[in-house]
Amino acid sequence: MATTFWRASDYALDLERSAKGNPVLTGVLLRFNEWNEIDSPLEGNFMERFTPSVFKKTFSERMNSIRAIFQHGRDPQVGDKPLGRIKDMPNDGVEQRYRVELFRASYVDDLLPALEGGQFGSSFSARDIKSETKTKVKRSDYNPGGLPEVTRMELAMREFGPVTFPAIGSATAEVHMRSITDDHLHPGVLELIQALGWTPPVVRAETLEPEEEPEPEPQADPEPEPEATPPDDQPPHSEDESSRGEEELPKWQLRR
Repeated sequence: MATTFWRASDYALDLERSAKGNPVLTGVLLRFNEWNEIDSPLEGNFMERFTPSVFKKTFSERMNSIRAIFQHGRDPQVGDKPLGRIKDMPNDGVEQRYRVELFRASYVDDLLPALEGGQFGSSFSARDIKSETKTKVKRSDYNPGGLPEVTRMELAMREFGPVTFPAIGSATAEVHMRSITDDHLHPGVLELIQALGWTPPVVRAETLEPEEEPEPEPQADPEPEPEATPPDDQPPHSEDESSRGEEELPKWQLRR
């Protein structure tokens, strides 16, 4: 799986007002210990969840380096300009939330109507530091396909913010989060990789069902060994005579 990845979720975000009247963007980045299916040509097909301490170290060591930006900096109008100042990243053990006091700038003001109308979801990019992967998995209600299960234990976050198309629904289950890692490659890179026939290393599931033992191949019956025949210069003798000749006389019997 890729070292750096992108995730988008459809959890609700809201606009509040600070004491100064500035708009404050609040939302849910992810829910802890909630399984979501990730299906990506580069990352693979697996189930994923996040532990409550997944961002603890990155927030304590490099909060000043994290930015809140729109569409991961790919919007042609906004670009990678920061949307505001991060006020807080609350963690109640159930959800990872964020609070960003937005700047009073024209490029931010253009987004306010869509933000107020609930037209965006949340997304983030991070570098994988520590994860636990299980490839031998039993089928369950949350994982009916028996896909590999990846638990994210520590991530180094780069940036986060609102995105237009967060998560997509599934015909079999409700999906709150999806991978958008493939969307952030340079145009044509994934097509080039596929055209070259290169398959990236991904996590594969291992079956728990015992494999059927192959039937043994039939073996040919051994050919019978030919019977030994006496040489031509040796006269044949009966079995009784040969046996009597080989018998030893008891010690008490006198020999003639």
